Amino acid sequence: SEVLLIPGFEADPYRGLSPHPEIAEIRAVGLWRLIQGYRGFVVTTLSSFVTRLPAAERFLDQCIDLEVGRPFSLDELIAKLRQLGYVREDPVAGIGEYSKRGGIVDVYSPAHENPVRVEFFGDDIESIREFNPATQRSVTLLHTAHVIPIREFSVSAQEITDWHEKAPLHWKEVPYAEDLQEKLQFTGNGELFNGFEYLFPLVVDCRDSLLDYVGTQPKRFELIAPQPEEFFRALDELEEKWFDRFEDSCREGELALEPSRL
Repeated sequence: SEVLLIPGFEADPYRGLSPHPEIAEIRAVGLWRLIQGYRGFVVTTLSSFVTRLPAAERFLDQCIDLEVGRPFSLDELIAKLRQLGYVREDPVAGIGEYSKRGGIVDVYSPAHENPVRVEFFGDDIESIREFNPATQRSVTLLHTAHVIPIREFSVSAQEITDWHEKAPLHWKEVPYAEDLQEKLQFTGNGELFNGFEYLFPLVVDCRDSLLDYVGTQPKRFELIAPQPEEFFRALDELEEKWFDRFEDSCREGELALEPSRL
């Protein structure tokens, strides 16, 4: 049986740094495959196992299913791609990139082996083709294509606005003023700042864990933890470490959410 890898961020959530894009992408694909009903071994880390995630339904709602003949606004597609973390590049060469020329949108979703070229006629999808990124030539015609988030934490323009309004009320003490102002400059322009993933649970409901993503399918699963005593000891150490880092951040006037929110 094949093995599905869902790596942990392994980054300190209190360093103000977003996870490495490659790790974020591998995790997003893994979560998508779990929701799709993957059966087999899943290998993950302790920190990944305990990290809170946005709801599985929310993640699924953010996936875009494109189908030939189905009405879909080109502008809406572009707006959604940006929300899912895709970056505009011309020509499209790597995963997580998209480009737009007239009524044609190229997008490289990790759900497909190659990027796809979506041709619009007005607000209808006229054709979908998979193409070779090196030669830019069509490989096969497709009837449907899946565009999935390239990071598990994709936020809408409305959620950026919500955070922008709520953050000053949550971190209203004077020591936070400088860090708060810096981050509000981004959200005020509808943009995300580095490390937003660890501060956006303020407005995004993050109650699920990996087990909820597995649990979307009516199937049994077994949890295998090598040396369970060590597993629980490591869990306690991780909790302690995060709590210490949270307190350090607060002392230094850096915006932070308590470990229980993460």
